[in-house]
Amino acid sequence: MDSTYYLEGLKSADREVVHNIYETFLPDITIWVMKNSGSEQDAFDVFQESLEAILHIISDKDWKTEMPFGAYFFRVCRNKWVDQLRKKTKEQKVRTTELQRYTEKQYEELFEYENQDDELKLKSMLGETLKQLSPLCQKLIPLTEAKTPASEIAKVLDMPSANTVYRRKFACFETWKKLIVKHKYFPLWEARNT
Repeated sequence: MDSTYYLEGLKSADREVVHNIYETFLPDITIWVMKNSGSEQDAFDVFQESLEAILHIISDKDWKTEMPFGAYFFRVCRNKWVDQLRKKTKEQKVRTTELQRYTEKQYEELFEYENQDDELKLKSMLGETLKQLSPLCQKLIPLTEAKTPASEIAKVLDMPSANTVYRRKFACFETWKKLIVKHKYFPLWEARNT
């Protein structure tokens, strides 16, 4: 059948011609779409959209084509399917990128939360164990941690000399260390410092 038969039949909405188009061209379009990453339903949708597009084009009275109807119809279907594939690929890239960005953000937030939680646990451990020390050690340790010179610590804590400060410091840290090792958060401390 020549192009005029199909084109005139489509313009006049001739049921026999439309049925003939479905019967003649749908099987080939379906095979082609399925070979190119599509399903039978995709092929049917592309076929329908292409028919609508051709109806829209031929409604312009001046429209003419030298191509046989089958070749022209196949080209329209192919272009529609390629456009859909491009669109799907773009959407998939956007979804993948968004998912990756969301996942990375989620991990960062979780890591920050865990770090903050760990910090709080470690501070809690140090505070709790420091309070178990003698009043002198509770004053001495923060001063030494603040890098206060031994001579000043001796004056503040009313000790006879810097040597006394060093001896007391060693004894305080030894006692504190024993308390820390027994604390429930010590494994966390150990894991961070190895």
